[in-house]
Amino acid sequence: MRRYAFALLVLAPLLAAAAPVAMLVRMSHGVTTTNMSLVLPDPSSTPGPTWASLLNTALTAVDSHDHTAGHGVQVPSAGVLHNADEAHNSHRLTGVQALQLVGTPSYYPSPLHLSSNGTDLFWVDGAGNTVQLSCSGGVCFSASGGINGNYASDGAHPSVFYTTSTKNYSLTSDGFNLAGVRVGRFAAGVATKTAGYTITDTDTVSVLLVDSTSGARTIVLPQASTNVGRILWFKDVAGTSSTNNISITRAGSALIDGVATKTINSAYGSLRLVCDGTNWSVL
Repeated sequence: MRRYAFALLVLAPLLAAAAPVAMLVRMSHGVTTTNMSLVLPDPSSTPGPTWASLLNTALTAVDSHDHTAGHGVQVPSAGVLHNADEAHNSHRLTGVQALQLVGTPSYYPSPLHLSSNGTDLFWVDGAGNTVQLSCSGGVCFSASGGINGNYASDGAHPSVFYTTSTKNYSLTSDGFNLAGVRVGRFAAGVATKTAGYTITDTDTVSVLLVDSTSGARTIVLPQASTNVGRILWFKDVAGTSSTNNISITRAGSALIDGVATKTINSAYGSLRLVCDGTNWSVL
């Protein structure tokens, strides 16, 4: 009995000295989370003040919403639902390889696919055709397409098409047939007429090739007051005007070099007129 009492007397001071060390070890204990590396208190060993400090530090990290590498698992696209307009506060949308817009017919009736190669902008239509929209800082159209249609195959729409080999722009009325150009009072269209014809303000014709093979022809000029600066050419294209005259006559009270009508009456003859807004003059 004396022997056990002696052992307790010897061990008691040692146990008492070891207690603070054990407490320090327990105080430093905590659990580190897998994704955000947060140090959380260990319920079995962390004392009150340290517990609160660890929780405060962890909650502050969570409150920062930092989901960059090493700070948590990034939210997958499947976990994001945008069910309202999103304000970017004047910031750009960057790093997007392609953009697809699908909405109601009142906004865009078919899907819109936009993509970029880092320099130029492309549009992919519903059939999977890629159309280049920009080219080195300018507006670009693919070799097979044009404005409002495809010159080679689209017969439903007017279009503008550039031909690389000839270095010419072609304006068509329906995708195939060349159309005239009218800018203000200047027109650059050519038309062949095999019957009488009245030129209107909106005509794109500037050159009339008149065929009078089967009879005389009368061409009526547009109103002078609404065609200031307009130039018109008339040509006997069949060489028959010496027999079947081609008459160019005024509209309203305008005169043509002082007369109401000018006549082409020589084979393959021609006449060129310019309007000053009141009358027509022969050039």
